Amino acid sequence: MKRFEVIAAVTAAAAVLIIGASGQTRIVRQAGSRPAQQYDAQPQPPMPIANEEQNGHRAGQDRTHRVSGTTYSGDAIRQQIGLPDDIIRKIFLEYGTEDVLRTTRLASKPRNEDAVNEMAVRIHDLRPSALSKFAVIAADKFLADNGSFERLATLDCMTVLCRKFVQFRFRTGASHPRCRAVVNDIFCSTDTPGWLDMMPFLVQCGADTSLVTDLRLENNQLQSIPPEIGRLTSLECLALDNNQLQSIPAEIGQLTSLEFLTLDNNQLQSIPAEIGQLTSLEYLILSNNQLQSIPAEIGQLASLKYLFLDDNQLQSIPAEIGQIVNIVHIVNQLQSIPAEIGRLTSLESLFLDHSQLQSIPAEIGQMTSLEDLHLQNNQLQSIPAEIGQLTSLESLRLENNQLQLIPAEIGQLASLESLKLNSNQLQSIPAEIGQLTSLKTLILDHNQLQSIPPEIGQLTSLEGLILDNNQLQSIPAEIGQMTSLQTLNLENNQLRAIPAEFSQLTSLKYLKLSNNQLQSIPAEIGLLTSLENLKLDNNQLQSISAEIGQLTSLKALILDNNQLQSIPAEIGQLTSLEDLHLPNNQLQSIPAEIGQLTSLEYLKLENNQLQSIPADIGQLTSLGDLYLDNNQLQSIPPEIGQLTSLEGLKLNNNQLQSIPAEIGQLTSLKALILDHNQLQSIPPEIGQLTSLEGLELDCNMLQSIPAETGQLTSLKSLFLGNNQLQSIPAEIGQLTSLESLILENNQLQSIPAEIGQLMSLEYLKLDSNQLQSIPAEIGQLTSLKTLFLDDNQLQSIPAEIGQLTSLKALLLDNNQLQSIPAEIGQMTSLQTLNLENNQLRAIPAELSQLTSLKYLKLSNNQLPSIPAEIGLLTSLEYLNLDNNQLQSIPAEIGQLTSLKYLFLDDNQLQSIPAEIGQMTSLKALLLDDNQLQSIPAEIGQLTSLESLELDNNQLQSIPAEIGQLTSLKALILDNNQLQSIPAETGQLTSLEYLILNNNQLQSIPAELGQLTSLKALFLEYNQLQSIPAEIGQLTSLEGLDLRCQLQSVPGEVRQLKSLKRRLGSEGLAPMEVRLEWKRRRILQRLR
Repeated sequence: MKRFEVIAAVTAAAAVLIIGASGQTRIVRQAGSRPAQQYDAQPQPPMPIANEEQNGHRAGQDRTHRVSGTTYSGDAIRQQIGLPDDIIRKIFLEYGTEDVLRTTRLASKPRNEDAVNEMAVRIHDLRPSALSKFAVIAADKFLADNGSFERLATLDCMTVLCRKFVQFRFRTGASHPRCRAVVNDIFCSTDTPGWLDMMPFLVQCGADTSLVTDLRLENNQLQSIPPEIGRLTSLECLALDNNQLQSIPAEIGQLTSLEFLTLDNNQLQSIPAEIGQLTSLEYLILSNNQLQSIPAEIGQLASLKYLFLDDNQLQSIPAEIGQIVNIVHIVNQLQSIPAEIGRLTSLESLFLDHSQLQSIPAEIGQMTSLEDLHLQNNQLQSIPAEIGQLTSLESLRLENNQLQLIPAEIGQLASLESLKLNSNQLQSIPAEIGQLTSLKTLILDHNQLQSIPPEIGQLTSLEGLILDNNQLQSIPAEIGQMTSLQTLNLENNQLRAIPAEFSQLTSLKYLKLSNNQLQSIPAEIGLLTSLENLKLDNNQLQSISAEIGQLTSLKALILDNNQLQSIPAEIGQLTSLEDLHLPNNQLQSIPAEIGQLTSLEYLKLENNQLQSIPADIGQLTSLGDLYLDNNQLQSIPPEIGQLTSLEGLKLNNNQLQSIPAEIGQLTSLKALILDHNQLQSIPPEIGQLTSLEGLELDCNMLQSIPAETGQLTSLKSLFLGNNQLQSIPAEIGQLTSLESLILENNQLQSIPAEIGQLMSLEYLKLDSNQLQSIPAEIGQLTSLKTLFLDDNQLQSIPAEIGQLTSLKALLLDNNQLQSIPAEIGQMTSLQTLNLENNQLRAIPAELSQLTSLKYLKLSNNQLPSIPAEIGLLTSLEYLNLDNNQLQSIPAEIGQLTSLKYLFLDDNQLQSIPAEIGQMTSLKALLLDDNQLQSIPAEIGQLTSLESLELDNNQLQSIPAEIGQLTSLKALILDNNQLQSIPAETGQLTSLEYLILNNNQLQSIPAELGQLTSLKALFLEYNQLQSIPAEIGQLTSLEGLDLRCQLQSVPGEVRQLKSLKRRLGSEGLAPMEVRLEWKRRRILQRLR
């Protein structure tokens, strides 16, 4: 029995009164009662009650109250309280300036016209005998008044609700036989002390708590339970799940009437031994805690039937569990099972899945009542032979273990209906499996089976057989005896043939044979008249027998990825066929009979050698998707226009030079893919495709687009890139639903102003054209997020571009721009701006307003300086300024604390500001090919730096602080005037590439031997006469260039076994290919 079934069985009651958030009240009868009835009542607010002086009453005299326009005396009220016994009633107790009682009668129709649906009186005006008439009392605001609480505590028939987590259900007394309501929903005041906090007071004031039978405190934030809970000696149900409990008081053992205890989803680390005193307990749920052990006293729970222990930290359960003779259901996660478990002879369900079990005790065979045994997802390597004694077993799950064999005794499980052995290491199945004549489901996929015993044919009740992902080379002919079989999965094996006896499986509906080595299918397959799904993809089939046409029930036929050169005409007899997959074959033609498949909805013929399509295809009026891409089609029959249900048509990658005008009749078409053909024109009838959402015409030979394209008002994406278009019709502005417009790699010289009407456009690609200007109307594209204008002939950008406040990426590289409008600063959403390879001589200070900018590319321009405002781009991560005419960098660059990549190479820089040390996120700094004479010591603060390139400068020294760059992997210093290297360089323990060639070094520090990660060290063309022996400690070194004035090479260096390339003055080894040490090559991928 599943957990929710257990809970439902325990909490079932004759009626449940539910109070909704809106104040609506309804009564719904539960299972086991009379048919459900529903009564809706909208309570009215309580009427104000006059005090005694105002009404002129003496103490003890009747008061009058006005309710719903009618005045009632106290006697009238008490009379009305005497409601008919067959109507469930509820009263609400409120505490304020006065104790107020508001009563609500819930009935479909009043018994008489004078019936009071709602009334308000003072609590103390009601006699206990009258109050006890109500089946349910909800109290939420009165607890602060001890007198009220004490008064209520004397009632022997009520339900008290307070805060979120209190519900009493009092035992029905002889004087109140109809007191039966169970209330689940609770409405209350959050500033009122909870009943749990009042429990000690209840005991002190003499409240008769022994009558409480049901206490629900689930779904709160309780961290502890008071020991007074032990006083509730009549308690039958205690719900404490979904709290934050770390322990349970020992007094819980006093609840000897308890039948149902839920403690799941807490933080319990242990359970008190006193739990063993709960001799009436039937349901114990301890799931999802932090339990490491269970007390041995659990064996004393003689009435226990259901035990849930899953999702804890248990490694074992006590042997005493074998004493619980009545238990029928266990859920657990363990590393071992005690042999005493065999004593549980009444156990019906044992769930031990998702544990770390390595073995099962032989005593499991003694559990002869067992019906469900779940052992999946463990580490079992074997199953005891005694499992064959479980003659009542109906379901056995052993999947996802490490089983290498199954005992022959499994054949004794005569009641077994479901057996799951998938995802193990089984190499064979015992012949005795044929004795499981009740078996309906057998799952053996993902094993190492090489054969199946012929006895499997004796499983005449089997309905599902799953054998995919094994190493089967053949199937026994006896499989044909399994006449009840409906599903057979043999995918992903090594089958080269299937026996003709398959034809006897007349009940078969699903046959999966994909991913095998089948070269043919027997003609007898035509006898499988019940077959609905046939998968034969990814085999070596060269032909299909004509008998396949007899499968008149077939709905899906999957034949892709074979070697089929033709399809039999009989395929036209498959009148129930809905899906036909034939892609990735060698088909050169399709039989005309395909037009008879009037139920066909999905036809895939892509990646074949088709040169034509039969006109009969127009008869497929149910067809929704037609894939003909990657063939050799030169034309499409006009009958294609008859496919009025068609929604997707793929014709890309063919040799089409035209498409028929009838394509305009496909009014249901949503996607038309025609890219990579030889189309020179598009018929104007395309404008009739009013449902079209996607049109792909890129990579053709189109010179123009018909104006009727503007009628495609549903179009969302239009791909026209890589054609020969010289202009775009103004009607394109009518495509108000368009989101993506691709026009790159054409011959466009201008864009119509109407493009500004595309208010939904988000993606616009105009790169690689001949555009000299952009219309100002482009500023109206307020939804635009990406704009590609690179590789054109633009000399200026309209100021209106600043209105594109949603734009995230603007690419303007490879143009002839000499300036950028200041309005660019208004594009506050911009994240990427590429202005590389232009003729810019300045950038506007307003660029600093682009606070979302992450990538800024300005390389290959004519910039002599950078404005100080660049420091305001605090989100910038990538800045490329190489190949300009920069002579200095503003100190404000240090404010770019998010910057990761800074490219300043190929400029005229003579110095670097000390503030560069503030850029602590920097990973790559390129300063090569400048005129630097020194590096500031603050560079040592760049602790995230991985690549530093300083080659081709005029450096005479390196600051010692460079040793602080512990993340540095590449240090490039060649072609400078260095005379020495600081010893601190030896601290660069992450360094992999150190390039020092073409300097004036006379020595290198011995500390370089500490660079244990170093892969390449280049020292050629220096003035070195010796190198320290410590270089021999560089055990990761793969490339070493020592071409200088060395007199000798230390023996330690000669013995470096890791070296792949070495070149020195002695010609030790020719270096044919220089190592790719230059980190710039890696960083260029980011540009």
